[in-house]
Amino acid sequence: MMLVNRVWTALLLLATVAVFGGVVYVVGHDPKVEGAGETPGATAPSISSSPSRSASPASFSSSASSSPSTSASTSSSSSSSSSSSSSSKKTLVAFVGDDYTDGLGSSGSSHTFPALVASSLGVSEKRFYYDGAGYAKADANGKSYADLVDSVVAAHPDVVIVTGGRNDRADNVATLTSDAAALFASLHAGLPDAELIAVAPWWGDSTHPESLSAVDSAVQAGVTASNGVYISEADPLYGHSDWMSDDADPNDDGYKAIATALAAKLKPLLPS
Repeated sequence: MMLVNRVWTALLLLATVAVFGGVVYVVGHDPKVEGAGETPGATAPSISSSPSRSASPASFSSSASSSPSTSASTSSSSSSSSSSSSSSKKTLVAFVGDDYTDGLGSSGSSHTFPALVASSLGVSEKRFYYDGAGYAKADANGKSYADLVDSVVAAHPDVVIVTGGRNDRADNVATLTSDAAALFASLHAGLPDAELIAVAPWWGDSTHPESLSAVDSAVQAGVTASNGVYISEADPLYGHSDWMSDDADPNDDGYKAIATALAAKLKPLLPS
């Protein structure tokens, strides 16, 4: 009997020790318990790293905007880049004219004479034109070269080249002379620092009509009165019917011939 009592007492003691040990284990490992697992260097980095990543862009922006050295460096870099870009900026040439400037008869804009001249001389180009128009002659919508002036001035070109005049051959000479002079005066007033150049009108593969001589004279007088330059050259299309797409407009070969002849005359006139 006494032996049984001793066994039960021993078992009871062992059970008590086991229960006490389990309680201690739970208290030491339950994460819900305040302060559990806070070993130095274990959880602190993971807690702070998340806010640091999310705040990084704002911190960088703040540093960049408030730091004089960063701001000065950025400004210096931008200035240097701007200066480099400015020094390498291509001369901008504005071509003003009629359907030839448009490139009617060509196979595309890259085959127009302005595009070919620009490529040959290493400049940039913009085209301003009304098909069928001229210095005094209005197109189907009542527009002449004078209606292009505002757009040309707004483009701020370094050089303005006015071509055409074949559509003006039937205009009153006095009106033509007045309108040509007014056109160049307006261009010079709006772009006082731009080089102003006028080119004698082209006709095509056949002989120039007598009426075109009056256009030559009016254009030359108008451009020189505004301190511009007049280019008179033999018509590169003359005698080459195979360079014409129709009775009036050149084809790709015709525009190439015009560009080749014109580029040679323009090269010494462009800003260095």
